[in-house]
Amino acid sequence: MSQDNTDNKKQGTVNSLYVLKALCAFGVVSIHTSFLYKDYIRVLYWTVVPLFFVITGYFLYTRDREVFLNRSSKSIKKIAKLIIILNLLFLPFIPWQEISGEQYMLWFKWVFLGNTPGFEHLWYLTALLEGLVCMYVCMYVCM
Repeated sequence: MSQDNTDNKKQGTVNSLYVLKALCAFGVVSIHTSFLYKDYIRVLYWTVVPLFFVITGYFLYTRDREVFLNRSSKSIKKIAKLIIILNLLFLPFIPWQEISGEQYMLWFKWVFLGNTPGFEHLWYLTALLEGLVCMYVCMYVCM
């Protein structure tokens, strides 16, 4: 089976990408802790999140428009559900005393940027969802 994911309906397993994702996950954990966070390797840590985006795009992309729309539609639904569930799980822990109806920017950041007040770590899923929606719309409208 060819490794070219653009021509195959079914993709083969690319073990090296899974290893790279595992290293990236280790890098993300290292960033948020003091474990192995040294100045001389900080630049390497800046690459881990963009690599997650690139790997996701690699597995999503195909030249077949209908397959792409189907894949991205499924991904959009899964990620949207995950974001809603995680935000509901974090609701009891949000510092509500810091939130008022007048803080429109805080609500904007929560809904559109994934910055749940007190828990800003969901930004990646929100950014991935927004990117997938943009790709879906572009592919649907332009092709």
